[in-house]
Amino acid sequence: AILAAKEFKATAVGIEFNPDMAEHARKNAQRAGVSNKVTIITGDIFKEDFSKATVLTLYLLPRLNIKLRPKILEMKPGTRVVSNTFTMGEWTADETVQTDNGYMGYFWIVPAKVEGQWSIQGLPDLDGSQATLSINQRFQRFDARLQTRQDNIRKISGKMSGETMHFEYVGQSGNRRSVVAKIKGNLLEGTVENFPSLVVRGSKQP
Repeated sequence: AILAAKEFKATAVGIEFNPDMAEHARKNAQRAGVSNKVTIITGDIFKEDFSKATVLTLYLLPRLNIKLRPKILEMKPGTRVVSNTFTMGEWTADETVQTDNGYMGYFWIVPAKVEGQWSIQGLPDLDGSQATLSINQRFQRFDARLQTRQDNIRKISGKMSGETMHFEYVGQSGNRRSVVAKIKGNLLEGTVENFPSLVVRGSKQP
């Protein structure tokens, strides 16, 4: 929290369960001259509300990371999460970093929830202008079926990065088409590589 305030001018909140350690941190913030930007809460990370954070840093044991994981996944898509040393179990990190002395850092971006059926318009090189995208999501990755009105089905996979969706499909021509779309609630809008003037739009079916 102190480094976030000093190095990045962030408004930072630290949550510490041990009262003595929390008080120690407050004194450190005062000594560092950032007590106006740093708040240290004596509290339980599983009970405190940190949902408005845009960056979340953790130094918890793996079992605690996994216990906290559902709460993290409910945070706003695009929230950045960094864990010192320990992973999130089956939620694979988007990036990892290793220091010169062997310490590991893990980085995730909270993904938007896109599981379900989407009606898509504007995908080129298909047998029709409309298609259905049926998504089965697992954290930031998903498997899906892309089905056209002619009942031609393509099995695809993709990835979420916050509110940004990436996936590829093979068109009728045999060429691979790459799609990047932004998710806003139940709406989707994006582009296809090599088709700069084409806009892909979609909506999630209830």
